[in-house]
Amino acid sequence: MPVPDRQGICLPRIVTEQFQPFESPATGKMITSRTELREDLAASGCRLLEPDESPTKGKIRNKKFAEKRGLKVSDEYRDYDSSTKQKAEA
Repeated sequence: MPVPDRQGICLPRIVTEQFQPFESPATGKMITSRTELREDLAASGCRLLEPDESPTKGKIRNKKFAEKRGLKVSDEYRDYDSSTKQKAEA
């Protein structure tokens, strides 16, 4: 495969967002850095779920879940809770 010509040095992608500490669902330990996250995932035999693997493609549809975490329900799922309640009543 031919390699395209590049001008200058090709630098790796730099992650600049702040890491938010959380409790590992697999081990219960507090994860405070990306390194600890990688080590915890490897130790527990887990991996991160990619958004395209999710049935909702990473969009939030549960209102209680969103409120608890200070998030917003995705536009496509605004009426999701009411439609599931109607199905359950029928």
